[in-house]
Amino acid sequence: MADRTLLTALEGAIKTHAPKFEVRFKNESKLMKIIDKILFFNHLFMTNYITTIGQVPYWPSREHYEYNPDASFDVLAHEFVHVMDYIKKPVRFTLGYLFPQILALPAVLFILLSPLFITLMCLSIISPWWLLTLLSLVALAPLPASIRKWAEVRGYGMSLRVRMWRYNQVTSSKFESSVRAFTGPNYYFMWPFEKDIRKELSAYSLKEDPAHLETDSNPAWRVVYQVLKDNGAPHE
Repeated sequence: MADRTLLTALEGAIKTHAPKFEVRFKNESKLMKIIDKILFFNHLFMTNYITTIGQVPYWPSREHYEYNPDASFDVLAHEFVHVMDYIKKPVRFTLGYLFPQILALPAVLFILLSPLFITLMCLSIISPWWLLTLLSLVALAPLPASIRKWAEVRGYGMSLRVRMWRYNQVTSSKFESSVRAFTGPNYYFMWPFEKDIRKELSAYSLKEDPAHLETDSNPAWRVVYQVLKDNGAPHE
């Protein structure tokens, strides 16, 4: 069986900072199956992606999480950044992450409740002006999402930083796949400006420890590094 010492240590460390932290699994979650239907543009949502809601990261399956503890450690460190950003400002972080697509919510609700709304209009109980809510559907376009980009730069930055701490390098394939996550459909084309992403992620790929290790109010950086240090993992 693969050694999960590091993964177990990180789980325990996260729990001390996020009391409601718990790893769950998409194939066992009704909520994830509903979200999968909504994210029609990402056919691999249930099988290839880890999704964090609040303090709970969802892996595709228990087998996926346990099969390669080293890989799960790297991803869990990424998700830890999101968990702590959420704890600091839960409403702002959640709404910001979903912006601007969340602006389409009025139209989505109108469509879902259309039999009720149309009936009320026919009975002159509510105004036909409610049809204007459908204009908010424009927000469902793949518009740039600056706050989501900010959050994921930090998450993918942690992934790159962990590679430096553990292996003393970030491979070009790892870096390029991180860049594509921002410009492709994985996060609904959240930031098409590839030059910006390359510049921001490059700061996390340097051999020297970036300043945020000491100055970022999010403790994830220091906690992950300490877990690695306690288990003899970082390269000096």
